[in-house]
Amino acid sequence: MFDKTERQFFAGQDVNGMLQTLQQVLYANGIALQQTGPTTWAGRGTVPSYGLVPRVSVLASPTPQGFSLDVRVTADTEGSGIVVLIVLWFFFFPAALILGYMAWQDFQQRQTTLLQSMWGPVSHLFVAPNFGPVFGAQPMPGAPPPPY
Repeated sequence: MFDKTERQFFAGQDVNGMLQTLQQVLYANGIALQQTGPTTWAGRGTVPSYGLVPRVSVLASPTPQGFSLDVRVTADTEGSGIVVLIVLWFFFFPAALILGYMAWQDFQQRQTTLLQSMWGPVSHLFVAPNFGPVFGAQPMPGAPPPPY
């Protein structure tokens, strides 16, 4: 519900250069991206809205002709936002529903804006997915079906 993942493919092997660009964009949006593993990076926003802050994780994976980046943006909750929602849930249920919907709508807009701002500077480097067929080569038209 508050989670969105996007994957983009890139030619070449310059993963570090690509990640430096993404780190600069995320830092400008208030998210400091830190390396958490050999091919993973994570960061958390600092500015809450409706008690939600974005959490971003990036995973770099090699492909036959380059690499792919998986970017996942999820919502992380702040304590004050949860307290307000729980109090409203018990004492004024319609307001809790309205507040929950407004928080969801605001986070969806923030999520879309964040992903667009991340992919914008590197969109000219996108390539088509460069994997072969999942189950081997495709048969030629008119060829007999494979044995079972």
